[in-house]
Amino acid sequence: MDEANSGAGGAREEAGGGAPFQALTCRTACGFVRGQWPLTEVDEAANVREIGDGNLNLVFCVPTHSSSPLILKQALPYVRCVGPEWPLSEARAHFESIALRAEAQVVPQFIPRVLGTCRERAVILMEYLTPHEVVRAALVRGEQLPLLATHLGQYLGRSRYHLSRYGVGGAKRVAALMREIAGNLPMQQLTEGVVFTDPFVAGAAHNHWTDTPEMHAAVRHLQESAVYASKAEELLHLFRSKKEALLHGDLHTGSIMATATDTKVIDPEFCMVGPIGFDVGMLLANFLLCYCSHARTEGASGNAAMCEYLRGCVRDVWCVFSDEFSSAWEKDHAAETEGAEAGAGAGAGAATRAEVEGGITAREVLACVWGESIGFCAIEMVRRVVGVAHVQDLERIEPPHERSARECIALYTAAMLLQSGARDIAAIWQIIDSGGGAHSEFFARPAA
Repeated sequence: MDEANSGAGGAREEAGGGAPFQALTCRTACGFVRGQWPLTEVDEAANVREIGDGNLNLVFCVPTHSSSPLILKQALPYVRCVGPEWPLSEARAHFESIALRAEAQVVPQFIPRVLGTCRERAVILMEYLTPHEVVRAALVRGEQLPLLATHLGQYLGRSRYHLSRYGVGGAKRVAALMREIAGNLPMQQLTEGVVFTDPFVAGAAHNHWTDTPEMHAAVRHLQESAVYASKAEELLHLFRSKKEALLHGDLHTGSIMATATDTKVIDPEFCMVGPIGFDVGMLLANFLLCYCSHARTEGASGNAAMCEYLRGCVRDVWCVFSDEFSSAWEKDHAAETEGAEAGAGAGAGAATRAEVEGGITAREVLACVWGESIGFCAIEMVRRVVGVAHVQDLERIEPPHERSARECIALYTAAMLLQSGARDIAAIWQIIDSGGGAHSEFFARPAA
């Protein structure tokens, strides 16, 4: 269906105006929608609500005369959770809309519909997702979403393959995407600072953590060690240089909305072309952080059922992702290898069917993605405990010493993953399960 004529009474895809940037409010949002998209059936007598709970943007729920309201998202020219003293390009809204539409071409079932955009006001108009809720909130509450991990694995496997440099036309596809979103560099630079650099720098302006002796020791260990700084720099170089696929760029449980049967990935305003492992690793890290928040410690019994569910999420996201990626790869290259497989027995051509230029196979690509994902996962775990933007999974825990115990397990896990990696998913759980008793002695050692 043509987005310009779907939903919202026929919202226009692009709207002009040329007015200087001005933040919308609950009082002005309804009139703005009516002015930009006159055919939209806005209910101006109803109350508009500002429902944004993230770090960057305004998000308004705009009532309509139909049964479903609209979502109006506006990018502010600064980091919302900090204030105007931290400026940030509002042009990110334009690039977010490009990413949403690109992903909607390959995985439409997992992407909210974009109904219109206004580049001058840094606005996206999109469908209202109901009865969906932000996945982080559901997981914090202890709710188990049965199809979540499968859906996310499908989303990652299909979209990261079909929007990558692999397969037929891949190089041209990635080059075109890079041209389209080249202007989103400020968001990439923000990621470089808050994810890869600041958490490992003592005295970085926006770092903060729970004020306990255990956490101070853990952070000192991480920030004084050349090992972690070197690994972070290595991963930063990979993040900058590997132009592999279109990335969401900020894929965590706060940028996913779901029900028991449906999943939508939202907010790709950090979109860029980069290493597939960055999106995969960031997502896995947020499941691991949630696991740490529910795990048993010396001071609390934890939620065993939720921990088992989250173990399954980590397993299923990776397994479904790798299966979907491999399947897409093989289908894409089947025609090229059909002649070579003629006459072979059932399944005999499986290895050659996955070949591309240079002889690399899907299995080899996925092995590389796994290793890179583990590094990015560790970096994300550190920055969510030490950096500017923490996660509610851990922040909600009181008293502070109990929160600190779980955060130390997360940092211990990240440190071990940065030092040694993980050969498979089981190795990750071995580290986490040993973290409760090992982190105090580990962080008491002098930094290397």
